[in-house]
Amino acid sequence: MRAQSYQSQTLAAVLITHNHAATLEAALESLRWVDELIVMDLGSTDATLQIARRFTPHVHFHPSRNPVILRRDALQYTQSDWVLLVEPDESVEEMLRHEIQGLLVNMPRELIGFTIARKERFYHLPLQWNQAIQPEKALRLLKKGAWRIAESWHADPSSLRPAEETNKHIRALTYGLETQPIQSSELLWQTLQIRSQLRCLRLLDKHGCPHSLPPLWQLYWVGKKTFLQALFLKGYFFQGVPGLMVAICTMLEIVWTECRLALMAQRSMNIR
Repeated sequence: MRAQSYQSQTLAAVLITHNHAATLEAALESLRWVDELIVMDLGSTDATLQIARRFTPHVHFHPSRNPVILRRDALQYTQSDWVLLVEPDESVEEMLRHEIQGLLVNMPRELIGFTIARKERFYHLPLQWNQAIQPEKALRLLKKGAWRIAESWHADPSSLRPAEETNKHIRALTYGLETQPIQSSELLWQTLQIRSQLRCLRLLDKHGCPHSLPPLWQLYWVGKKTFLQALFLKGYFFQGVPGLMVAICTMLEIVWTECRLALMAQRSMNIR
């Protein structure tokens, strides 16, 4: 019986920061075990740089706000075999760390990437948004040199593309990235806007710009259905005001996205 080919691998973690002093220390503390820790900063004016330099000498200023250039240059700073993309409000908890470390010691050669769920919370409530029960997973752990940043990249690691046509594979990790709990309605609304934008970009990438406007009754029905599912099927009804707010945001993510697409379709028809 032929033994499977394995080899031990090194790991770099990359974070892109801009005034993230409130959450950065917890993120970096959870990454002390990696071989390289790279921080790309966009010109923070708070204590972000001081915090980052306590954990790593590899703190770089980057003048560009273009996400494609930013991620591409960040990957070039790394020397390790694998790269873990982490946001400044995320942390790698113990079970996820053990899972990644186990893979690095026993890594099948055919694997070039792993998706990891981001577990968001509003106070104590999980934010499941519109992705059924399981948190959405994105490509976060990738083999150095096996991926390129797509020109359509917009703060979404799932839009990474293989560097070349290959029959190699990606897998999903069991454990997810923990996030700092959202504890204000303003931050919850900002998160909703980001989620809506990413959902819109994915739909555009998959289906292109819509050529017709959806009827208002359809938006009403989709919104009502999503709200009731979140409120009762996901149990937010029993969580008081925070649960109601999460159910509303779950509905608004879909409705707001559909309205964005409708406006694009309207502009497209006016141009024609």
